[in-house]
Formats: sequence, structure tokens, C-alpha cells
Amino acid sequence: MAKTLLEGKRWLKETSGTEPLNLSKHNQPTSVKQTLKSLIKSRRIAEGKDELQVDFHVEKTKCELTPEEKKKQRERKEQNRRAAMRCRERKKEELKHL
Repeated sequence: MAKTLLEGKRWLKETSGTEPLNLSKHNQPTSVKQTLKSLIKSRRIAEGKDELQVDFHVEKTKCELTPEEKKKQRERKEQNRRAAMRCRERKKEELKHL
């Protein structure tokens, strides 16, 4: 793992011509994502590249379950309900014995 990380840092130096991203320089109370975003943005601008536009909002498509899958889902829910009831009963019994 350490070897791979070291190779990655070496690759970053060779390919970018600048230092790898160093998060320890930034002491502001921002999230790591925000810090990384600003570092990448400033590096891209310094290299003369356009800003990176990323859209993380992916629409989820609902797919219908097959009758077999629906049956399995119902069975799992029922099994979970029974297990939850048993757990609650056990807790009640333990409280009675204390």
C-alpha cells in the first residue's frame, strides 16, 4: 500500500510538473472536499485549463421488481418483523428479571 502511494506521488510530480496536493497547508475549518475542490481548481487554472464542471445529480430510474423478487422482499420483511418482535420480548424479559 505504501509503495503504491509513493508511486502515485511520484507519478503526480512527473505528470503535473508541480507539487502534489498538500492538504496540511490549509488550516481553515472547511471540509476536505471543499479544500480538495479549491486546490484542484487553482491547479487547473495555473495550468491554463478550463474549470472542471461535474454534475453529481444522477436521476434514479425505478425498475419494477419481478413477482419472484417481490415475494422474496415480502418474506424478508416478515422475517425481520418476527425477529424484531422476539428481540423486544427478550428485552422485556431481561427487564423483568432485573
